[in-house]
Amino acid sequence: MSQLLTFPFTQGKNQHIVFIVESQSDLTHDQKEVLQWILKPVGVISPTSTDTYSFLVGPNLKFETPESEKLRTICKSIGLKYILRIEKFRICFSPENCPPEYDKMTESVYSEIPVTLIPSFQPVPTKIIDLLSGGKTLFEKINKEFGMGMDAFDINYYYDLFVNIYNRNPTEVELMQVAQGNSSHCRHWEFSGKFIIDGVEKEKTLFKMVKDTLKFNPKGSVKAFKDNGGIIEGGTVEMFLPKPNGVYQMVRIGMNHTATAETHNHPTLISPYPGAATGVGGRLRDIAAIGRGSLIGFGGVYFQTGNPVINIHILSQ
Repeated sequence: MSQLLTFPFTQGKNQHIVFIVESQSDLTHDQKEVLQWILKPVGVISPTSTDTYSFLVGPNLKFETPESEKLRTICKSIGLKYILRIEKFRICFSPENCPPEYDKMTESVYSEIPVTLIPSFQPVPTKIIDLLSGGKTLFEKINKEFGMGMDAFDINYYYDLFVNIYNRNPTEVELMQVAQGNSSHCRHWEFSGKFIIDGVEKEKTLFKMVKDTLKFNPKGSVKAFKDNGGIIEGGTVEMFLPKPNGVYQMVRIGMNHTATAETHNHPTLISPYPGAATGVGGRLRDIAAIGRGSLIGFGGVYFQTGNPVINIHILSQ
């Protein structure tokens, strides 16, 4: 039977957190001390108490967070191999017992400490969307209810695909999958889409205009618009590298610069921290995939968004 442990901390006047750890077996006092040391955040003022609180805000337990996976890996590497999951919760005090603000996409509100971090969920049965009978009217209704964001072209295309070509009804999973696969985030429609201004289609797409910078000024470019990144001419540098016999020495070699840009607009806008984290991961992957692979140097962040058309008065409440 698994054991649940809590490690509460206070980081500031109103910053109270608690790490909840689920272990496959009982931990010794020394093992608990090691866990306390691993989990203690930077800037902790003192341990806090979980005796009195209004709510806990933590991850949706249907999915293990990346932080939990990393912490389990650390625990395993130092001998704490029976740790099943570690999740971080915020402790919220509400005199009026009002639910706190939280990210509805990734978090949940708990009135008490969960009994387990690994709950068993019964999968919801897949639904069949009866387009054969309901027609495009039903498709448009489902598109709005599920928030799939399909436009008229998408609806006509996939309606024809399932009804006239496959001659069957799709499931809601299939429709959500094609909606995500055809989203701006996955397809980058703005880059390769046609520009029609005042009824006149422009000769170049946005991506073609971007590529023209290389066409008209290729000097210094080794590779561009391939392998998810580019290579810029560098120079000769000294590096401390090993010989075949394992002895290190200073070696002068040619070294080029790699560069990539990660567009991660929509996920980062609706869920800033996880969205930005996967954006960083994509950038690291792109760099590692250029040519035979490259070393990671540094990354910069530029965030810009249009008006999300949110009622500011509601947000302030």
